[in-house]
Amino acid sequence: MTQPNVAFITGHAQSGEQLEAALLDQAERFVRLGRRNLVLMMDTLQQHEHAAVSAIARLLERANELQAELTCVALDERAAAPLRAHPRLASLRVIQRVDQIRSR
Repeated sequence: MTQPNVAFITGHAQSGEQLEAALLDQAERFVRLGRRNLVLMMDTLQQHEHAAVSAIARLLERANELQAELTCVALDERAAAPLRAHPRLASLRVIQRVDQIRSR
């Protein structure tokens, strides 16, 4: 991938750090570096439960506030289904392959 403004968010939290805080920290850091095309790798999240979906919803809101675009890569449909079902994530673009990332 040669797009200079793409940043991949893995969702790995440091010991004791909440998932939402880790996602927001990564997004804000990447935007400060000029990256406005944020890509969350859903399959790297260790939890796919309600807390993860809520954290992703907050991340989407923050990305919008930062004038960044958030795309979620979910290789497995089981990982994508909760995202598509959550009303706060209706505008989230969910893809299955990284070559579907839009250039911005």
